[in-house]
Amino acid sequence: MTISHLLEEFTLAQPGEIKEVLPDVSLEEHQLEAFEQGYQAGWDDSAKAHAEEQLKLSADLCQTLQDINFAYREAYGEVMRGLTPTFQDIVAKLLPEIATAALPARVAEQIVRFVRESTGDELKICVSRHDEPALSSVVASQSALPVTVEIDPDLAEGQVVISSPKSEVLLETASILTGIETALSTYLSELLEETKHG
Repeated sequence: MTISHLLEEFTLAQPGEIKEVLPDVSLEEHQLEAFEQGYQAGWDDSAKAHAEEQLKLSADLCQTLQDINFAYREAYGEVMRGLTPTFQDIVAKLLPEIATAALPARVAEQIVRFVRESTGDELKICVSRHDEPALSSVVASQSALPVTVEIDPDLAEGQVVISSPKSEVLLETASILTGIETALSTYLSELLEETKHG
């Protein structure tokens, strides 16, 4: 379709030829309608281009986040693999020392519990030869309590038996350390397995 009918023609008309001229109002309405159609087409194209751009940006962002997540998991796995020997050394070397140092405090806590539950009965604490000096000093600091400390050759280092005529409790640092070692080992193996598979 041509637009020649919209444009004014300046050629001379031939005699007897009737020239159709659009009234000014009709021409103006026609021009306005053409403008509106062009404007709407441009707006639609712009909206479509914007939607396509947003879709592309979303896809790019999603891919970038996946790449970052993969890189993070890889780095985290490497760090954990590198720290595993350190954690194992901590469990093997430091925790026994910490547990040994904490043993007197645990015994004191149990003594208080026994004293609250008893009616003045004497408490007996049986310990290994290695733990006796530390525990004797704890008991000596509480001279008002009816407590005696005895060495039991059958007890290993870190084992303490606190007894009264009514009850008895065994404290063992070895079982606590074994539990910590097992928990740490399980955690690290699961973590390393998880980082292998992403």
